[in-house]
Amino acid sequence: GTFTVSQTENGCASNPASVQASPAFAPPAPMVNITQQPDCSLSAAAITITQPQPGPGISYSIDGVDYSNTSGNFAGLLPGTYQVTVQEGSCVSTATAVTIAPGPTEPAAPVTSTTQPTCSNVLGSVLVSSPTGAGILYSIDGQNFQQSPVFNSLLPGSYQLSTQNAAGCISSPSPVTIDPPSGSVHH
Repeated sequence: GTFTVSQTENGCASNPASVQASPAFAPPAPMVNITQQPDCSLSAAAITITQPQPGPGISYSIDGVDYSNTSGNFAGLLPGTYQVTVQEGSCVSTATAVTIAPGPTEPAAPVTSTTQPTCSNVLGSVLVSSPTGAGILYSIDGQNFQQSPVFNSLLPGSYQLSTQNAAGCISSPSPVTIDPPSGSVHH
C-alpha cells in the first residue's frame, strides 16, 4: 500500500513523503519430484523442485541452511528425509519433507555343492543351497535365470553361478568347476 511518512527531530517535522510498500510474502512450499530412486546399481537419488520454478531471486535448500542451489535439481542424495525449502529474497517457504528410501540390496553370492562326473555319468551337476526362497532366481551364466536351484547335465568346465532377487538385483558370482570324469583317458 501507499503510506505517508515524515520525521520529527527536535520538534521540527520533515515534509511528508509518500512511500509505496509491498509486504514480503514467503514463497509457497515447494513441489518436488523424485527423479531417481536408489536401485540395485545406484545408491543415491535425485530430486527436482518443480514449483516454484527457478527465477530471479529464487534459491533452494534441502537442509534449510544452504541456499546456493538456483536450479532446483539435487543429485547424489543418500537415503533419508530432506526438508526442502525455497528462499525468495529474505523470505523462506515452509518445508516439504521428501523421503528417499534405501534401494534394494543384491542377494548373497550363491553357496553351492557340486556333483562331479564319474566314469558312468560323464556330466556333473550343481545345487545352490543358499540363498533360497520366494523371488530368488538362479543363473549359471549371469544372463539366463531359472527358478530351480539345480543345474544338471553340465559338461566339464568353469561356470559362474549367480542369484537374482525379486527387485532384479544380481549377486556377485560364485565360481564352480566341473572336472572331467575321474579315470578318463585323454588321447
